[in-house]
Amino acid sequence: MQAFEVSAPHAFAVGDQPAPAPAPGEVVIDVAFAGICGSDMHIIHGDNAFVQFPRITGHEFAGVIRAVGDGVDPARVGERVCIDPVVNCGRCYPCRIGRPNVCSAMQVIGVHRNGGFAEQVNVPAANAHCIPDDLDLDGSLADQRLGERRGDGDRPHLHVRLVLADDAVGLLLLRLLVDDGDFDLTRGNHLDVDALSGEHFEHLGGDPGVVLHAEADYRDLGD
Repeated sequence: MQAFEVSAPHAFAVGDQPAPAPAPGEVVIDVAFAGICGSDMHIIHGDNAFVQFPRITGHEFAGVIRAVGDGVDPARVGERVCIDPVVNCGRCYPCRIGRPNVCSAMQVIGVHRNGGFAEQVNVPAANAHCIPDDLDLDGSLADQRLGERRGDGDRPHLHVRLVLADDAVGLLLLRLLVDDGDFDLTRGNHLDVDALSGEHFEHLGGDPGVVLHAEADYRDLGD
């Protein structure tokens, strides 16, 4: 198969790699779409302290399950999935108390183990999440950005006052906060929108009068 591999800082190439086989509890994905994240660029430039070279990078990707390992339902073959890149052990104290995002033995697909910049990749079956029929595979890449959203009705309101983000992730977060009633764009809440046009902000129902910029002193917001 073809894959993009970083062999060392500033050394990378697309070339032939052996196709992966699923270990017990894993699935092999035919990668259909992969997104390039800023952290992928950090790996290329040698600015990621956790990566182990050589490494096939890419942690935002979606595709179709082509094979399953022992212990995985064979009916999952053909399933369209997007991937949670954070692999936890399930055994350490944080995992046991329901905090797998701070697992003491955490691995990140595309950093500690090979990722999605390849025609095929093997991942834990638990990290491959089925995509609804009405969502395109490429659209599921954006859906991964929304993974921190809690279930409806069981999460307290956050009463967010300030969003410091001027990229696609910031807009997605803002959209969720507005939809959940946690961020009122017309009543003294603030958004750093240096790289966004006013049209984006106003489209979400915001009052341009509450926009702050990077040079603003956010201490003025008070408690």
